[in-house]
Amino acid sequence: MKKATFVVPLGKGSGWENNELRYMIRSLEVHCQFDFEVILFCTEKVKWLDCKQIIVDRTYPVKVKDYFAGKEHYECYYDVLNKLRIIMDHDDVPDDFFYIYDDILLLEDLYLVDMRKVYAGNHYNDSNKHYFDNPKNKWTRTVHAALQICKDNTLPTYIYETHLPRYYKKSYLREMFKKFVPEKSYIPYAPSTVYYNMFYKEPDHNYIENNYVKAAFYGGTIKNESANSRKVKDIDDATNNKLWCNYNNQGLTGTLKMWIERKFPVASQFEIE
Repeated sequence: MKKATFVVPLGKGSGWENNELRYMIRSLEVHCQFDFEVILFCTEKVKWLDCKQIIVDRTYPVKVKDYFAGKEHYECYYDVLNKLRIIMDHDDVPDDFFYIYDDILLLEDLYLVDMRKVYAGNHYNDSNKHYFDNPKNKWTRTVHAALQICKDNTLPTYIYETHLPRYYKKSYLREMFKKFVPEKSYIPYAPSTVYYNMFYKEPDHNYIENNYVKAAFYGGTIKNESANSRKVKDIDDATNNKLWCNYNNQGLTGTLKMWIERKFPVASQFEIE
């Protein structure tokens, strides 16, 4: 049986001095009940990591930069779309793969069939529509753009921006990018929401209705979804019986760093330092 492939996009570097990447991979090695490889798409190679590492320059649509008076705008979001398009045409990546960020941890054992499950955060009709119809920040504007594409093309309107690993097929990505070209809009669309609504009638699970799926530590920036990460007990309570844990810079407290280090102390096979 062939190995599963985890593709990791890395921008200007992984946070916490590359420990986010280190512990994400350790969590996969502890809990994945199948063989896998790791392929990194990055701007510079990670010296301690023994895996395929493919250098990708960060690009930005010229017409968008011109529109915003020569300044980069939505740079990180265009970087994601750029990497996805490079990944979908890269010979080292199989047709189906898992796309995973470095600030994610697997907390329970998973088999390959479970890893392929598709999770949505909610359906647009069941969400706070005002929040997405009147976006106030870059992230919500990209989700709004994705939902608008879905509405205009009579696609389902689940929201798939979950900060969880995504199971992708290269052939599907090619079809999506051919039909919906990101550079045609000044605001890039959130790719997961377009992709899964385009190729899936519904998700395998909507975790807002029954969240056994993830614990999220976002520093309280997302209402009703971000747990407290200042005390060990709060982290233990939030992660109890969850499959995944993810976080952002605001949620990555010193306490959470210590909790992660203690949970995954053993170096993975991919570490050479």
